[in-house]
Amino acid sequence: FEEVQLLNDLAKVYTLTTEISQQQQQKQEEEKWKQFEEKQAIVQAVIMLDDKKITTDNRT
Repeated sequence: FEEVQLLNDLAKVYTLTTEISQQQQQKQEEEKWKQFEEKQAIVQAVIMLDDKKITTDNRT
């Protein structure tokens, strides 16, 4: 009976650690996306600034 209980406890621990590691991976993925989106926003802002420079240069 004790062996069965031990196996059940091991199964619970394994399940919990698996869930925790999956959550950590998910957080890392979300963090990567956040960084990627921020970089894209910066790139777009730079492109817009460059476009404005080009249009002002053409006027002169």
